[in-house]
Amino acid sequence: MNHDDTNNAIIIVPTMGRPDLVLPCVQRLVSCTQVDRWLLMLVVNPLPQALEDGTIEALHQQVSALVQLANATSPQQVELLWVQLPGPVGWTGAVNAGVQAALQHGGLPP
Repeated sequence: MNHDDTNNAIIIVPTMGRPDLVLPCVQRLVSCTQVDRWLLMLVVNPLPQALEDGTIEALHQQVSALVQLANATSPQQVELLWVQLPGPVGWTGAVNAGVQAALQHGGLPP
């Protein structure tokens, strides 16, 4: 198995892409995680309406901005990996997709 030698931790957040839940979660993670280099992976398994009305695209931009701000204002470095699934797959399906994406992205931290 490959090991991610860049990041010391991976946090996988499965979500259906509700901004009122995702944005506070990301804000809390970037302010409270005490690891110097880590991967924040959002696995989005959205409802069709969220894809159609642009909610998911706007959320991606907002999360990216939060991570960029955190990287610019703190000593930690957060890498964002956005994994978007074509539709709802449930919590377990999203977590499994996240683990697969981590393995393809560079592996798991040692």
